[in-house]
Amino acid sequence: MHLATTALRAYWPDDPPLLLLGGWCVDVGPGGVPPGARVLPCPWNDRARYYRAIEEADRTIERLLPPAAEALNRLHGERRTTDYWRTVAGPWLIQYVHALSDRYTLLRDALREEPNLTTWVPDRRPPPPPRDTLEHLDWLGDDRYNLSLLACLSTRLGISTVIRPAPSEGAPPFPSASHGGPGFKPPWVRWSARAVDFLLGGRRRGLLAELNVSQWDTWKLVLKTGGRMLPWSLGGESRLPASPDAGRRETIRLDCKPTTELESLALALFKDGLPESLVENYQRTVALVERRLPSPVRAIVSGNGWHCHESFKAMAARERERGARLISVQHGGGYGVHRYSPVENHERRVTDAQWWWGWSSPSNPAERNVPHPRLPFGPGGPGGPLYFVGTSQPRYLFRFQSMPVGSQWEEYFGWQTVFFRELDPAVRGRTVVRPYPTDYGRETTRRLKNQFPDLEWDRHPRVERGLARASLVVIDHCNTLFLKTLAADIPTLIFWDPRRWEWRPEAQPFLDDLAAAGLWCSNPADAARQAGRVFPDPTAWWNAPARRKARRAMVDRYARTDPCWIDAWARDCREAMA
Repeated sequence: MHLATTALRAYWPDDPPLLLLGGWCVDVGPGGVPPGARVLPCPWNDRARYYRAIEEADRTIERLLPPAAEALNRLHGERRTTDYWRTVAGPWLIQYVHALSDRYTLLRDALREEPNLTTWVPDRRPPPPPRDTLEHLDWLGDDRYNLSLLACLSTRLGISTVIRPAPSEGAPPFPSASHGGPGFKPPWVRWSARAVDFLLGGRRRGLLAELNVSQWDTWKLVLKTGGRMLPWSLGGESRLPASPDAGRRETIRLDCKPTTELESLALALFKDGLPESLVENYQRTVALVERRLPSPVRAIVSGNGWHCHESFKAMAARERERGARLISVQHGGGYGVHRYSPVENHERRVTDAQWWWGWSSPSNPAERNVPHPRLPFGPGGPGGPLYFVGTSQPRYLFRFQSMPVGSQWEEYFGWQTVFFRELDPAVRGRTVVRPYPTDYGRETTRRLKNQFPDLEWDRHPRVERGLARASLVVIDHCNTLFLKTLAADIPTLIFWDPRRWEWRPEAQPFLDDLAAAGLWCSNPADAARQAGRVFPDPTAWWNAPARRKARRAMVDRYARTDPCWIDAWARDCREAMA
């Protein structure tokens, strides 16, 4: 039987039988599942198996990190600590190991179902190294990268492979990063950063970086701290072009004896998978940081910088070794509620203190509550539309986390279809849908438009505009936005699959209270019926005492706000500098 690993049909035979590795093979373009083909069930529907895989992946990361640190020290002639390299390389290593675990598991399951498999593969194996962590993240969602990666793994598993030429000669083998991402700043931001370099001089001050707030708010925070905290950014200089150096990469060896299949696999592909930012470009990034920030600082506060901003990570890791205190700030709605959050776990490991939006533990002195830095927008008015906000993620798993992954996203989009089918047609005719800005090739907007032509669509760059006009907001996923609409006191109905968006035990009672108050539904049909009942008078429904109480409890615990948030943050920054 032939195994199709991606949606690239140039690597599918014309005749069945055909086994498709996942839903990503058929959720783009026309045709759907061809006759005589079937899709491999998602292994992660078995939640016990899913969390066992997460535990194994995290053990593997912890096993690989010390020898990886030693190998990178040898490569660059440095004597950095393992904690240093966790900060610099940890985000990539998490993505790398999690994705390998997922792809390897899928192929093993395919072999269990069909022991005699053949798959067509490209002539470029293994895939080339990504430029940096962000590009690796982008590539993990791309068919061409996954085709090459799965080809390597298929060979290791003994699956029969047939080399096929690339479908389009001269086309780039993999996409560049699809967005500017961390590091790409307008010129005036770089000028302000250079002004900070001048202001720092030889004095030890604190730095604010990648806070996910406006530059205007950042400078107001600078003034409130009396100039003790200053903004910092390397701008576009943090993403440097390079070419893989095969000779240097051949010298990379990890002194680690594998104890599991996953460890063996991760070690075998390690030197080829390392991004250029950790090999060819590492010294250039370090030199830039040293030139721009020669003097030590006392503290660094950041929200988004810990994951995909290479120059920030190098700077923060160096400053921590020189005595600086690193502080992470929450920047997403999954913190504190998702059963498993690798982003939160990583930030806990690489920082000395964490600032959350209300759920810090009194017994942990490293944690502190701070208000959400963006003020709630004003509530919508009566007579507005039902405003439905969806989400999306890449078609392939890029990290294990407590939300849909891989093929499970087809279930999520199926729930949207159920919701709109069950929604009162009169209400559906007054519904505005805001899809996720990136479709990832799923064509979900086209599919919904074909099924429900009476829906309107919002493509405005700012979601706040649509929220301000809505009389009722419906959100079908667990992320930051539903916390913001609750905090803004906008009538909000939420629903998602609790088998996918799993909450940790200490957060579950707050969700139970939202469900008891009719604010959260566990399936799309119930949510549609509730929306139909509520839409004629959302304000009256929203102001019922039980709903006010459940909303207030959730906001106080997980979405704390304060119109004077800059004053609160400035006070905490001054204490961090003490």
